[in-house]
Amino acid sequence: MSTVVPRPQEPARFIQAEIGQKTYLLEVANTPQKRWSGLSNRPKLAEDHGMLFVFPQAVHVDFCMAGMKFPLDIIWLRNGRVIELTENFPCSGRKAELPIRSNERFDRVIELNAGEIKSSGLKVGDRPSFR
Repeated sequence: MSTVVPRPQEPARFIQAEIGQKTYLLEVANTPQKRWSGLSNRPKLAEDHGMLFVFPQAVHVDFCMAGMKFPLDIIWLRNGRVIELTENFPCSGRKAELPIRSNERFDRVIELNAGEIKSSGLKVGDRPSFR
């Protein structure tokens, strides 16, 4: 009988992003496993923090909000430009049980605490910058 030794978790990678008029620290989700788990099952998201989901090419896939414990603002990007904004997506109730997706293909998604799109002044067509 062989023993399976679990691989250690890869440490989280963070980048800074200028989004609208604010700066955020974003955890990068750039592997299938990280994109799948996202922010689920976390008790909260620190102020001015978020998650950047990176896809190898433009996709049109659902985001599942199962296990979310706080509402989110979602920024959908393609080629560095904001293509759609979803504000205050709930973490409970009937709507939260449904998957969410952009109306267009996207290659990056940013999730922030609910209310951040409004407070940052972000609009469709803007180009967040990453460092």
